[in-house]
Amino acid sequence: MKSVFYYYSNLKGKANRKEFGIYLLIEIIIGFIALELASKISINEYETLIYLFYINLIIGFSTVPFLAVCTRRLNFLNYPSYLIFLIAIPFINQIFVILLLFLKKRKK
Repeated sequence: MKSVFYYYSNLKGKANRKEFGIYLLIEIIIGFIALELASKISINEYETLIYLFYINLIIGFSTVPFLAVCTRRLNFLNYPSYLIFLIAIPFINQIFVILLLFLKKRKK
């Protein structure tokens, strides 16, 4: 649990399945919060700009730690770190994250 808070932006090192699962759960919760804020957006209100600002802030602050833990998980599984770019491809990113969660460590 200590590594979840101390190494949130560290690209070096390794992340086991438990640490990756905690980050994934936090990412899902943050996504639901952003969706809830997005549902309150109305075109005619001043609060729309505030909600858009908070949505971008929430998503921006949650993306860097999640990409870092994905990179550490790839290091743990002995896969090359450049596979992190698969997160940028729609639909493949969901399969990639599920695979990262359930794959076992491979031998070199």
